[in-house]
Amino acid sequence: LSQTGTFFYTSPMFYFLLFAPIILFIIFVIIYRKKLKENSNIALMRNRKATGVARKRLKTASVYLKENKKEPFLDEVFKALWGYVSDKLNIPISELSKESVNDKFAAKNIQEDISKQFIETLNNCEYARFAPADDSVTLENIYNEAIDIITIMEKELK
Repeated sequence: LSQTGTFFYTSPMFYFLLFAPIILFIIFVIIYRKKLKENSNIALMRNRKATGVARKRLKTASVYLKENKKEPFLDEVFKALWGYVSDKLNIPISELSKESVNDKFAAKNIQEDISKQFIETLNNCEYARFAPADDSVTLENIYNEAIDIITIMEKELK
């Protein structure tokens, strides 16, 4: 009797197919635990998603702007700005104020002119929202200012 070929269980492919599922399972468990740990840190998740949420609100605001719905537009811009700062700087909503934002900006070493621009954008939004009709601050300007300040702050906070 003579051997006519090799057996599958002695080939390298057999050992690869034997150990590949085990290695893949270990990698899956490690990645799953890492994601679970990241998701449990709420402040970190809010910080990471702040820009996306703000951009989504500004997109909704642009729809209201095109439909000439002033109140919902200003409300969305206002929520986008405050929500972004709240999430990015980890300020609870109950403590949100222009002074607390200025303090957090100073603590994060953000330039003072950026802080002033943010407060000015909020003031323009409030003025357009609550003051009688005035053409000095247009809705398009408020929208563009909001996009600009969020973009600038995103670069500064990285």
